[in-house]
Amino acid sequence: SMSFDNRWALRRVPGRIHLAFDLGGKRIVYAYIRKGACSAFKQVLGYHPSESIDTVAQQYRYVGGPYDAALFVWRDPVERLVSLYKSKIIERRGAQGMIEACERVLGHVPADFDEFVDFAVGMPDPHCWTQYSHLRRMRYTHAIPMGGLHEAMVALVGEEHASAFASPVNASRDIHVDVSEATRNKIARCYVDDYRMIRRIKAAG
Repeated sequence: SMSFDNRWALRRVPGRIHLAFDLGGKRIVYAYIRKGACSAFKQVLGYHPSESIDTVAQQYRYVGGPYDAALFVWRDPVERLVSLYKSKIIERRGAQGMIEACERVLGHVPADFDEFVDFAVGMPDPHCWTQYSHLRRMRYTHAIPMGGLHEAMVALVGEEHASAFASPVNASRDIHVDVSEATRNKIARCYVDDYRMIRRIKAAG
């Protein structure tokens, strides 16, 4: 499994919510990143995917102490934004806050993915924040690519306890979204921290 050592991060590391829980006899710390399999982790902890992270964190927030594994799930930034666009703009699932932010920033709901990215790169909504900005100054034992989550969890906690990760929870419908070259470049510029993080993870793996 690939790890990611963020102990020597040069810049300010905001570090957002981390959860701690026991699964399959292991103490696990999980960096909560929106659109990064968070629904599956909520489900494992007994919450509906639509439950607010603040509610989950009331019971499971990590405040320090020993653990067996510290993990986060990462995905390609373009893929993550496409998934966000599908669920919030096309399917309108739990999208009220996002729609309101779009109307505030753009004056209307984005007509296509390019326009959505124009909105997202301003980071006006927590779903749009870089994945890297969620991490703390610590060593993550498991930096798990989205597509390898089930396999990684089986290795960590065993087949039975990893069953919740076997199929995607809250997955977007299979709708094709065109991504223009200009939009790809814009994402590459604005999510440079994520691309740098992914390169480091792959190099270490």
